[in-house]
Amino acid sequence: MAQIVGDSPHFTLDELLSKTRQYLGYHPADIPENDLPAWNQRLVHLLTNFRRLPPMQSSIPQPALDVHRELVRMWDYVHGRICKFDCIRFVSRIVTFLLYSGLQSLRIDRVIRETIYGSVYLGSYKGARAAIKKSVQRLGFPQAGLEDPVHEVEVHYAITRNPCRNIVQQYDKFLTREMLGDGANRVDCQCVWTALEFCADGELFDFISERSVQQITIPEVQACSYAYQVLQAVRAIFASGHVHLDISLENVLLTDNQQTAKICDFGMARKYRPNEPFPGHRARQPGKKGYRAPEICAGQDFYGPSADMWSCGVLIFILLTGMPPYEEANDSDPRFKCLFTDRNLKLLLRHWGFIGHPNGPRQQLSDAAVDLVSRLLVPAAERFTVDQALNHAWFAPLRLAEAQAHANLVAANTGVIQGPQGNVGVHAGALVPSERLQGFPEPMVAAADPAVAPAVILHNDDPSSGSKPSPME
Repeated sequence: MAQIVGDSPHFTLDELLSKTRQYLGYHPADIPENDLPAWNQRLVHLLTNFRRLPPMQSSIPQPALDVHRELVRMWDYVHGRICKFDCIRFVSRIVTFLLYSGLQSLRIDRVIRETIYGSVYLGSYKGARAAIKKSVQRLGFPQAGLEDPVHEVEVHYAITRNPCRNIVQQYDKFLTREMLGDGANRVDCQCVWTALEFCADGELFDFISERSVQQITIPEVQACSYAYQVLQAVRAIFASGHVHLDISLENVLLTDNQQTAKICDFGMARKYRPNEPFPGHRARQPGKKGYRAPEICAGQDFYGPSADMWSCGVLIFILLTGMPPYEEANDSDPRFKCLFTDRNLKLLLRHWGFIGHPNGPRQQLSDAAVDLVSRLLVPAAERFTVDQALNHAWFAPLRLAEAQAHANLVAANTGVIQGPQGNVGVHAGALVPSERLQGFPEPMVAAADPAVAPAVILHNDDPSSGSKPSPME
């Protein structure tokens, strides 16, 4: 375990107390030195916030109460009730214990994926399987890129205070200080550990790209289910007062035997205010290149929710076709010009064989699916909101299934199950429509004619975005 503060007399008492206050966030002037009850109350409050616990002593788990008692003892010791040398060792031990005690609940098995700022591990949290993400920041150096690991953890926590089944849950977080590197290259770093919900089926990106390489698309009904779940997550993010700004296949994870989709990676997320745009920038632009809204790519001011809805449109397009709609979001790309400038999505899809070719090798898309995409990949002023998208006709079978599942749940409490059965399955809280749902064409999965469609291009990360595909990003 890395050392945070030393337990030798090389550290003065004032230095150790300063470090303690730095981590706990208080100063002696806040409370009179002789007001022990006020100190106790403040320590409980600080501990409660640090451990993300409800602000009620009765709700604090026993280990946290034990730490609180030790902190109260520290207050007594600091005020001269033991010798100074023992006090130095005790304060050092308390600071280390406070910062590392939570890590005892983590177990790490193996690395899942390397990230820009660290690694993601498969492990456990309090005995349950979890993904453990470690992000490293060099202290004293400006943060490179747009992502800030500490900010990401705080935003993720704020978003998941009201849990959504389609957002990866954050169980806990821990901050540590470590000296990393060798010899003269050793640097002081802050490490952010987060225990996250583990999604066993990996990224939606991998799920789609494996089929795309074989020039196969998933059935439209499955694409509809994924799109609906992603939009449900986006609505929850907006409701929390944030925007994601990095929605992509790489940042959607699958679980429950590839039936449930969950959004992850909040490194680019920001708070937003209704109808207040963010300032544009030519060089530092959030998100991945292939998913950025045209207004962001042009360096213009942009409204966060509207930019996220464009990214959702690109994601849905790829779900339906197995390929991105364009490479560059400007008129130098003929596909983008056809799609956005000329407003002719159907021409593009017809040319690629996804509509107007009932006897062709490609799955034919429904009018409802094409209509939804055409209302997302448009200028910001005309773009659908998340509520408009979720209320679109393409999702009518899922809304009906959701209402029926809720009615059955209510009826189950009275011992009566009503309504038609067998047309919809409900799997671990996620809607999983069967292929018997009406309103969708029969899946037509076959190899595409290379002469008809362009080469499949699934997005790699844009280095300028500051993000990198990973299981937890």
